[in-house]
Amino acid sequence: MGRGWVETGAGVEWFSGHRALERPVRLRLGGRVLELAVENAWVEGPPSGGRELIRVFIVRDPGGRRFRVSAYDGGRVGVGVEESE
Repeated sequence: MGRGWVETGAGVEWFSGHRALERPVRLRLGGRVLELAVENAWVEGPPSGGRELIRVFIVRDPGGRRFRVSAYDGGRVGVGVEESE
């Protein structure tokens, strides 16, 4: 396990049959497209006091790097790569 997550400027491609089933399938990072496997997913919230509902995915690329993809209700997406120990 790593020590934390470092934000990246990666773009995310999503699979979406229905919003409830939406999940990240690829990252666009540094001119490369990385296929993803979802390891874990959960929802943080509920929204209260101005907080947004956040869907969080822990994903892994073919090289074994782990990323945390956070999708906020307002449409913003954050991507962090796991720091190595």
